[in-house]
Amino acid sequence: MQFVILVVFLARVAIASNASCRVTSLKYEEQSNITAILEKHEALLLMFLGFGGLSITLGMVHYAVRRYIYRDVHSLDTVFDAGGKVTLGLTAVTVASQLLWPSDFLQSATIMSKTGLGGSLFYAISIVLDILMFPVLSLTLKTRAPGAKTFLQIIYARFGKEAHIVFCCIALFANLITVMALILSAKAAIYVLVKDVSDEMILLLLAFLFGSYCFIGGLGTTFYISYFNTALTFVSVLVFIVHVTYKETDNIFTKKENMYEAMKCIQAPDGNYENSFMTFRSRGGVIFGILMFLMSMSVSFLDQANWQSRIAAKPFQGVAGFFIAAYLWFAIPLTITITSTTVYMSMSFQNGTHLLSPLDIDSGYITPYVMESVMGKTGAYMLITMVTMALMSTGSGEVMAVSSIIVYDIYKVYINPYRKGIEITQCPLCGKEKTYTDGTENTDKICKCPSVFTCKACEQDVVVRLKAQQFMHPYACSVHGS
Repeated sequence: MQFVILVVFLARVAIASNASCRVTSLKYEEQSNITAILEKHEALLLMFLGFGGLSITLGMVHYAVRRYIYRDVHSLDTVFDAGGKVTLGLTAVTVASQLLWPSDFLQSATIMSKTGLGGSLFYAISIVLDILMFPVLSLTLKTRAPGAKTFLQIIYARFGKEAHIVFCCIALFANLITVMALILSAKAAIYVLVKDVSDEMILLLLAFLFGSYCFIGGLGTTFYISYFNTALTFVSVLVFIVHVTYKETDNIFTKKENMYEAMKCIQAPDGNYENSFMTFRSRGGVIFGILMFLMSMSVSFLDQANWQSRIAAKPFQGVAGFFIAAYLWFAIPLTITITSTTVYMSMSFQNGTHLLSPLDIDSGYITPYVMESVMGKTGAYMLITMVTMALMSTGSGEVMAVSSIIVYDIYKVYINPYRKGIEITQCPLCGKEKTYTDGTENTDKICKCPSVFTCKACEQDVVVRLKAQQFMHPYACSVHGS
């Protein structure tokens, strides 16, 4: 919806304006003109009580549903795969929300201000291609290893402990890179919106938002939180677009003729076609898009958070969910980037110089500056809402990813295995192979233990333990009880 409105607006701009001008090059301000307008207590109330309280409430509701309706809250797997039957819609919005970082609202505007429309387009295409390529691997994982909770378990089963240890370190390092990027982008966004904020408060806030509801409801709560996060983000972007393109028609900076004139008359870098910002033929934009694609692909393919969102759904829901997620993701950053950067260029063109210093632009302050200038405190609240939503979804996904690696690939394999000296292809109950390994059909070597998911005795154990209101009640199943 947002993208359609933006396309219609740009078409109206191009048709309504035939202005000719002399191409000019804008100089940069030496000092920053942007100031934070939100008080510290306002931001704390919104983020701690508003978003934090909502997430904890949803976590408690999800925990109650899994305990009293599905009766599987006792299972460790439920914490990390949300039951394994997540719907198509929840998968799509969760993937889109987890891949929507605060930098998509901030740094994407920086790219467009330097390379034009081509930079923003190729930036979005690089991430979308990364999202579209991931289902190919995830489908193979779900069909060939349906019981795997991490992609590292497949590496362990196929290549052994040496490769498993190496990839465990690589996966944890990829999660560390993602969390560091989130913290840095969150720091930049909060600093420019909130007055007198400290590093300690930001870290405490992020720790609370990342881990509070995950601790209560596990991965399942992350899916429902991502649903609300995506909805709020879409509404906020839509309000901003409508406010700029329709409500602020009397504002000299948001008039379509002035916006078009600014984008047409400001001189772009030499890599752009005819030194224009209104072109997709941008050498810098193409190079940045290729680098972003390679970087995002290398990080996301090693990020357990992406695999975990896929593992929680069935094969069809997982693949289709990623395709829908690519469409959802494409609409959000590209829309807000084009709108905010175009307004900023109009403001700078009318002023005769850039309104922000090079450091401010490189820090991604174009979007905050425009939203504060056009909408005042309302714009600041909307932006901090979108940034917080992106932080909560991505950060909680990383928390669950690291937790699953520690539980399934470190603790259960190297620290406290259920049965020592057994290979991953062997049954932990009887010690026999789960599948044929020697090309014969010698059934004496094949595991015949019943599955815990279809075991009636285990189901009765769950009912008894729930009625007893304590999980210390012993299991009575003769096969899986111990």
